[in-house]
Amino acid sequence: MSTNLLLTHLQKASPNVPLQTIVAALAHHLSVDLPTPTPLTASVVSSPYFLASPPTNERLQGLVTAFRHAFHLKHRALVEKTEEGWSLSRAIFSKGVGGSMQEWVRAVVRGLQGGRAAMRLACCTGLLLGVKDFPQIGTAYGKVEDEVIIALAEVMDDYNSDTGDWEKEFRPQIDASQSLPLLPKAKLTALPLSPLTGFLTSTIAKAFHEGMFLRTRLDPSFEEVVQSLSTSPAMHALAGLSKLVALTLELLIETSVRGVQDACITIQTFQIIASRIEQDWRASQFASVRDEEELPSDTKDTYKSIWLMLKTLLFSIVMVSDSALGSVVYVRPQALSSNQTQVSSHTLAKSVLQTLSHLSFVVSRFGGVTATATGDSPGFVELRKVFYIALDVLSAEEGDQQMLGRDFNHCESFVKDMVIDLVVPGDHSGTFQQAKTAYTLACIEQLVPSLGVSCLEDYVWRLCTPYLSDPSHRETYESAHSVVLSIFSSHAQLASSADSDRRLTAKDDGRFPDSANFVHRMVPFYAQTLVQNSQDGRLSTAQLRLAYSALVRSASTSGSITESHRLGWYCITLILDVIRELSLEERQGNNPDAASRQRLHRLHLTLISTISSLPLPLMIRALEEVRSIITKRRQSDSDVERLGDGMEEGRKDLVDALFVEISEKVGEQEKEAAMRWWYTHRRAFFYKNESHGTGMSAQVEEHCPNIVPRL
Repeated sequence: MSTNLLLTHLQKASPNVPLQTIVAALAHHLSVDLPTPTPLTASVVSSPYFLASPPTNERLQGLVTAFRHAFHLKHRALVEKTEEGWSLSRAIFSKGVGGSMQEWVRAVVRGLQGGRAAMRLACCTGLLLGVKDFPQIGTAYGKVEDEVIIALAEVMDDYNSDTGDWEKEFRPQIDASQSLPLLPKAKLTALPLSPLTGFLTSTIAKAFHEGMFLRTRLDPSFEEVVQSLSTSPAMHALAGLSKLVALTLELLIETSVRGVQDACITIQTFQIIASRIEQDWRASQFASVRDEEELPSDTKDTYKSIWLMLKTLLFSIVMVSDSALGSVVYVRPQALSSNQTQVSSHTLAKSVLQTLSHLSFVVSRFGGVTATATGDSPGFVELRKVFYIALDVLSAEEGDQQMLGRDFNHCESFVKDMVIDLVVPGDHSGTFQQAKTAYTLACIEQLVPSLGVSCLEDYVWRLCTPYLSDPSHRETYESAHSVVLSIFSSHAQLASSADSDRRLTAKDDGRFPDSANFVHRMVPFYAQTLVQNSQDGRLSTAQLRLAYSALVRSASTSGSITESHRLGWYCITLILDVIRELSLEERQGNNPDAASRQRLHRLHLTLISTISSLPLPLMIRALEEVRSIITKRRQSDSDVERLGDGMEEGRKDLVDALFVEISEKVGEQEKEAAMRWWYTHRRAFFYKNESHGTGMSAQVEEHCPNIVPRL
């Protein structure tokens, strides 16, 4: 296509050639045929074809593509020309590729002068993308960066003044999302960042119909609505839009006292969208779907498109929240408290956590917020980062409130709202309710140290109780146990801080006695629950050992010495009674099943794990019980494997676990007594060598390691 023919098509609002042809011809003539691109550039930004009202996103993106490709073509032409006609004099006295490219870019920018702001923004975006594609040719393209800033500012002025219907669509924001992240932050501060953030957030909200697209699920046109949303230009550009929102919020928080307020407004917009989606999803037929194969064949495509949009929304929220929370942690509390809008970092953190709560059924598809990374799959790392930073900000803000002498507990308020927001707290049927409950429990687990006893007893404990013995939904089951263990751990830390001169402070505010009384009432019930969960298919051996050890440690620090010793030994007695009962059944039974033997072995290991959690008087008694169990254990007909000197596999596991517990986990105060006990009884843990009478063989001697003190 010749230059004259191209200009002819540009003068028509609806030419008879496709957009791709015009874009390709424009890129070619800008870069190769003409001695200077200024006249053609001026014709483009003033042509009826690109000034059609309103300009479509396809044509604006066509301009971006044309100028970006023109930059590439011009650079390639200059490189080829330099290589073909190279000479020493020409290399010394002629402009290089970089200088020629800068001159060409300046000529293009001159042609943009006087054009519509949206056209100039699209053209400069293409140029800037082309510049960034060739970082080796230099960075002296500040004129293009300045033109992007000026053009975007003019577009925003037109939008604010409502000078044209086509500007109300604010379509150039997609171009801005491509170019602004490439600019230096110092230049971005020249823009009105607060209105820009509002425009971009509004665009993201409109991409999801303000969160109300599921409300048309009963209409015959529902599939068309979903298809239209999932293929819209805004949905395809959502990654760039979200990245730009994250960048503007970061700059606002760093440079403006209103930055935190703007961040809160943005996150609260996401929260409204997520809340509406949650409400509609809960009432839809999709909420009870566990497998895509359960759906009718004509609904599967719509279901996939909905899930794609929901995951896209979650990614957008995580990206924006990550930037906002990562910046707000560096803002001084004094700056936040001086803000007359009464918006602080805890408001932002609370909004982020509540937004993720509304999308908990989507979060569960990524393994939940507590999913740990594996070697093959690191998981959704950014989601976990946002989740834990928000919790840290919320709990840290609570510490600031206490230092300022304020009584309002934001953590308690948040936890109460989360528990109340659960539809039916006692109903753990359905994937939707299970995911939301698991997310709530994950939040509570991290905030337990900041919660009062009344909140723990009236809200947290009542929420956890139904799930402690129900492993049907693994995430909820394990989260409930984690919350209870967090309560015990928090009490143990509070008890240790109540020693010597710090104990008076703890008693003055009433926290230690209240916590001790609450834990004292919890211990018997939870000890019985853990013993019941020692069966196969519930808590794993490692989980059971860790949980029971934490329980015993907290029980042994609850109340006075006499009370704590009594409560700690109750836990030991409870597990010993179950061990004796199972051992009796094993001896009486003709052929005990493997599950019963595994449970008994799991309880033996759990008992050993409590050694390091007991005070010295109770530790010696527990060690004697462990010695009795190990020495009385004999091989039966069901044992199939023997180690050196007749030592069975299960017996070796117990001895190894006991050695690790004494050598690595017992505290310094109990270390000496534990070492004396080990050296006194260690030989009794191994069978006598059948071929050497009562003497210890060399193999058995190797199985009796020495404990080396830490000091």
